[in-house]
Amino acid sequence: MAVSPSAAGREAALAAEIAELRVRLAEAEETLAAIRTGEVDALVVDGPRGPQIYTLRSADEPYRVLIEEMPEGALTLSDEGIILYANASLARLAGRPPYQITGRPLAELLAPGHDPSWIASGRRQNREAELVRPDGSRVPIWLAASPLPKWADGASCVVVGDLSDRRRREEAEAAERLARSVLDHAVEAVVVCDPAGRVTHASLAMSRLMAADVVGRDFASAFPLVWMVGNGSDILPRALAGQVVRGVEATLDTPAGRASLLVSAGPLFGARDRIIGCVVTLTDITARKRAEERQQLLMAELSHRVKNTLATVQSICARTAARETDLAGFRQAFEGRLRALAETHSLLSDSHWDGVSLHALLRAELAPYGDPDGGRVGLAGPALDLSPRAALALGLVAHELATNAAKYGALSTEAGRIQVEWALRDGMVRVDWLEAGGPPVHPPRRRGFGRMLVERGIGHELGGQAEMDFRPTGLFCRISLPTAGALTGLDRDGRSGR
Repeated sequence: MAVSPSAAGREAALAAEIAELRVRLAEAEETLAAIRTGEVDALVVDGPRGPQIYTLRSADEPYRVLIEEMPEGALTLSDEGIILYANASLARLAGRPPYQITGRPLAELLAPGHDPSWIASGRRQNREAELVRPDGSRVPIWLAASPLPKWADGASCVVVGDLSDRRRREEAEAAERLARSVLDHAVEAVVVCDPAGRVTHASLAMSRLMAADVVGRDFASAFPLVWMVGNGSDILPRALAGQVVRGVEATLDTPAGRASLLVSAGPLFGARDRIIGCVVTLTDITARKRAEERQQLLMAELSHRVKNTLATVQSICARTAARETDLAGFRQAFEGRLRALAETHSLLSDSHWDGVSLHALLRAELAPYGDPDGGRVGLAGPALDLSPRAALALGLVAHELATNAAKYGALSTEAGRIQVEWALRDGMVRVDWLEAGGPPVHPPRRRGFGRMLVERGIGHELGGQAEMDFRPTGLFCRISLPTAGALTGLDRDGRSGR
């Protein structure tokens, strides 16, 4: 079929128009690519109405060079919150190349909870926020926004500052305050040393242990420790090498005297787990050591006393059996002497074996025979505290004298009376036992166990002397004891503290 000349002309015109459009499209695409790569001072933002082109007026002026050289980040933000321009400092701060920043909403670069919509208010404002880098790390920043002139179509200029150094300083200061607070409230004496072994910090408890200020001094010179087991002088090098050392026992001469200590040390870690010093704790165990020594002494003393008590019981049993003629007599005498021994032990236990009042001892032994403060029994003398050894010996002596008085002497009659008086004379404790009102007294024909116990107990156990005078009107017994072994709590003049 033949084609009319008019139709052929229209097809040629349409083809020419299509070719021209293709040329223009290629030029537009080339222009957009140049703008996107930064070859042209303009910005293409893909929006709902297609690509939008923003030009940056006066981009060739010197201020742009100044902005690019700024140490702070800088950006231009559209009224819709789109980043139109970002300098190199902002790119470094955000950890992204410029082409990944421009054209994006600023909100996409900020951490959740930091809405930048306040920038569009058109007022000068400053706020803090956080940038999120591609690796997920966050950078604390401050934003200072200022509106641009009207020709900028509502755009704003935003300066971005890095707060990382300030935050690190604030965190370091907070850590320093926390460390100081911990040190100030620590019960133990604690010091912090640098890698050279010099003391940089000390707790308040350290000032109670050492009168002089130890900060700034070498640890070894500030604390001349004497190690009890092995050699603990390498405790700081071991701690600075990363080793934890616990509970090395040492002594230290302090203003208050020699202190027993448990020394522990461990490394102090800084950034990236780098050892920046060590922490040394000095635990004062002086009171505990003294308690342990006292306990050991008491255990040794207890063992000694138990042995002595058993020996005393054994001797009482043997001597009583030798003197008594029947089992009933033996039982009565033996039980009485054991009760006297037990009574004295009870008094000593009540005083934690620190001593027994002479008055309390005599009162306990004579209580079964009448009121020791009047009536048939009288007690008179100064307040004296007997040592445990003297109390045990005098307790048995008092029992023997009271038992003898009840059987044969003053306490065997209704009118009889016993008067016991004591005093300090020339470094000796003198105790006088005087009976009256009983039956006539005759010197015994044989030396009984009771008399032997009195004389030997005072002489052998206490280095004293017992004199017994069998007067017709009643027995008189004088007991003399050296104060050095018989009494406790004496002052320098040999007087009792009570």
